[in-house]
Amino acid sequence: MSWIKEGSDQRVAEGKKPIKVVFVEMFYSDRTKVYSQLTNRFETKNDIGLTLTDYQNNYNKLIEKYKNEGFDVYQF
Repeated sequence: MSWIKEGSDQRVAEGKKPIKVVFVEMFYSDRTKVYSQLTNRFETKNDIGLTLTDYQNNYNKLIEKYKNEGFDVYQF
């Protein structure tokens, strides 16, 4: 992202709007490996030990980080 930040800073210095960064909201599915079995992904960890809440918390941190760096951040 450093080269995007560089370009965004250059745009702002030229009087233009900062680069827009778009974060797409994570898709929730209660289906995992066994499709017929419903799973609460907010509580059940995946193969690398993370829950959907873990991903959402990191997603929120990234959004805040890029807002603080001057990017124009949009969430979908």
